[in-house]
Amino acid sequence: MVGAALFPLGRMWQEWAAFSETVGFLDDMALERSYDWVVWDDVDGLIRARYVFSNSPAAQAGIREGDVFFYLNYESFLRAGDLRGVIERTTPGTVLSYQLTRDDETLFFEVPTTRYPTFLYPLSGVLWQASIIGFSLGALLHVIGLVLVFPLARSSMAGRVSFALIGVSAVWVVVNLARLVAIQLLGPPVSGTVYPLIFEGLTLIGLVGWILFPGLLLLGTVVLARPVVGLSWLRWLAVVPMLVLTVLVFGSMDGQPFGPFTLDRLVAPLLFYAAVYIAATAGMVTYVLLGFPNRAQDHLEGWRFAGTITTLSVSLMVALLVLDLVPLAGAFSETTTGWLVLGAQLLTLFPVLQVSLATIRFGKVEYVLARTIRFVMLAGVFFIVFLAFGALLRPLLAQGERTFVIALAIVAVALFGLFEQVAKRLPRWAQGWPFGQAQDPVPATDFQSTIRTQQDLSTLLDASLNMLVEGFRANSAYLFVSPPDSPHWSTYAVQPSPPYLATSMADRVAQFFDHAGQRWSRNEEISTVELPQDVANDLRDAHIALIMPIASSQELEGLLLLGTRATKHGIYNLGDVDLLTALTGQLGLAIERMRLLDREKALLRKSAEAHLVALRSQINPHFLFNALNTILGYIQAKPESAEAVVEHLSAIFRHTLQTGSDAFVPLRQEVALVNHYLAIEQARFGDALQCHIAIAPEAQGLPIPAFVLQTLVENAIKHGLEPQQGRGMLDITISIEERGLRLVIRDTGMGIPSLFGQGPHRIQDVTFLGIGLQNVRARLEQLYGAEHDVVFESAPGQGTTVRLLMPIHRASPPPVPYHEPTLA
Repeated sequence: MVGAALFPLGRMWQEWAAFSETVGFLDDMALERSYDWVVWDDVDGLIRARYVFSNSPAAQAGIREGDVFFYLNYESFLRAGDLRGVIERTTPGTVLSYQLTRDDETLFFEVPTTRYPTFLYPLSGVLWQASIIGFSLGALLHVIGLVLVFPLARSSMAGRVSFALIGVSAVWVVVNLARLVAIQLLGPPVSGTVYPLIFEGLTLIGLVGWILFPGLLLLGTVVLARPVVGLSWLRWLAVVPMLVLTVLVFGSMDGQPFGPFTLDRLVAPLLFYAAVYIAATAGMVTYVLLGFPNRAQDHLEGWRFAGTITTLSVSLMVALLVLDLVPLAGAFSETTTGWLVLGAQLLTLFPVLQVSLATIRFGKVEYVLARTIRFVMLAGVFFIVFLAFGALLRPLLAQGERTFVIALAIVAVALFGLFEQVAKRLPRWAQGWPFGQAQDPVPATDFQSTIRTQQDLSTLLDASLNMLVEGFRANSAYLFVSPPDSPHWSTYAVQPSPPYLATSMADRVAQFFDHAGQRWSRNEEISTVELPQDVANDLRDAHIALIMPIASSQELEGLLLLGTRATKHGIYNLGDVDLLTALTGQLGLAIERMRLLDREKALLRKSAEAHLVALRSQINPHFLFNALNTILGYIQAKPESAEAVVEHLSAIFRHTLQTGSDAFVPLRQEVALVNHYLAIEQARFGDALQCHIAIAPEAQGLPIPAFVLQTLVENAIKHGLEPQQGRGMLDITISIEERGLRLVIRDTGMGIPSLFGQGPHRIQDVTFLGIGLQNVRARLEQLYGAEHDVVFESAPGQGTTVRLLMPIHRASPPPVPYHEPTLA
């Protein structure tokens, strides 16, 4: 069938060779058509101008619709067909002299001809406007398709194939639309300027795109279906017609005949070639869908039987129609033929829609389409407002055209600025329109509440897995978690179906997931990890559709395996993946925190440093869940900021794990912990929180009690700066004095009402201490006795100042040197 794509070319060559052998070489058989941009038709025994293109040389010369033809170059004709034949055989650029009559008045016009625009049909006003509208809608659909497919093209072969197909088709559609708009605005390309060269370049690009699209459609489908039906040989055979047609197009671009071929005479062969290739693609997909329905789900996911049969039927109809256009040309008017060819061009875009729908449903479809519709409608509203201003300004500024243009330009600039601002804020006003507010399958706040209320790791994992299964409507799910200090996986399952997955599957799969953000899917479009074929087959047999890693602090905590979805199409898209990435990230942090608390409880039982353990566990849920909320708020709008917050949060947990039960840490290590904490708080509050830290260089390596500085800083933000409205400042100064190490923490927050007007108060004399400050006081007394000093001072409108003085000679160095971890 692919070889039949060259049938019209062979027939044209055979006819040309027969004529040449019989009557000699026929130059006029391959001459390029000229056009005067007037549709001449036989009406009541007269030749009348039925349509005159509005921006053409004929219209500019003065010819109007309804004018009656009398002479062409002082030669008379009886039929419109004879007149058109003479015009077409003139050399493009020839100036024709017309003698016409209008209302019994004889008129003379001189009109330069141009080349007939290939694949464009200025044969009637309705046909021309239909072409512009049709190709405009086609261009918009292609742009939307490219936006939706682009994220998928970065991670999968199927996504790249779809992106290439839509992109090549977009070249043809957009370039053809550009040619239509150029003629509409600038008129036909008359010889003598650079305009014809640009127009011919656009024609060449468009035709090459038209040739490549059907070929890539067939080749891409062969690649996707090859594991099912083979047919590798078809790739090489399919390339031959593409190369032949491309050579003919390049050979015919300079206006000279390439054998019997010119660009005009290649219209029918190109349409037939496209129809044959699209029919071959649809036929192959139909064969796979009918003969291998189970395997087709994995390799041609998204191709629906009804759409494929429709594509096959339409393409075959177009092919048969094109074959009949040449011998039956006399049975159709030129305008009817133009309608048929335009319909064939637009109908053959149907596979683009099929390919797009087969792929873009894995992307964020509703989000992109909703934003596009809102943007287009908003642009339309502002365009109407601009036209209204123009209509109002015209009578008000009637004194001069220049004044009107300047005023209209000022209005345009003002409206453009207003449009930009409204477009930025529109999603806040009309979020979810026109498809309705999108609801996350698992609301982040509910998931956080589930994590917050669970005190046991097994209970946490069971509750989380059940919520994910219910929210995403998964038919089954597994959760493999790697316990610390154990070579065995813990397994949690919901609604598993045979064949069941053993923990050995976790060992086979985990080696391919080395960091968060990776995923495997049975649908290649959203998969970023490639598993061995035997592993992938076992997962498919167990009805697993998606695997997400559960990671924290750059380490793999477990694997979430979700079964197929009990929905209409049963797929996961990028929106689902983004939400699952956020939820599994929270779950990973919760697992890490719960294990951290378990370790701290063990240390509490084994260590006499009871106050240190209690203080270290004060990375409290309030701060953790505020940080998680900040991450969720940044995921879509500022993904880089979300990643930075996750890294700072991971660094805090790493710090807690690395310090172990050390009573002292170097000052630089404690300051690094404070910097990570402040970075998260500044991400929450933005410019409302200003921080400044000044440390004496000679104090950087001195040991201080662990978590003392961090606790004082957290207390200043939580009880001083956070409750107040507006900007706040936190200032930390660390210096060395004769008596020891001096730490001063100042904030401009709400202050401590019980201390207003009381002057400085030592920590032993105040009564407002929380658990964290009580632990700090107890540990300092245990370590330094009466040799330390902590003073609080607060005043209304000025905030609170805490001064801590610690002797240096009583502190012993930490047993293990510390190195600030490098954030990936």
